[in-house]
Amino acid sequence: MNNRGKLILILVLILSVVVLVLQNMVPVQVRFLWLRGELPVALLLFLTAAAAFIAGSSAAILSKSAGEEKKAK
Repeated sequence: MNNRGKLILILVLILSVVVLVLQNMVPVQVRFLWLRGELPVALLLFLTAAAAFIAGSSAAILSKSAGEEKKAK
């Protein structure tokens, strides 16, 4: 996939997340481990998307550095 295709895909995904967040502004009760609270669905979706982005980016960076270490040996 070329750079332009990747950029279009990323923009479509970002736009989809923004639309999903904006359509879900109702507060919901959230329980995570011992924590309880009430958050708007939009914020919960945003936090989930941000966590997924960070996890994916970290995995890509770690796999890239692991590949470079194998080449060095």
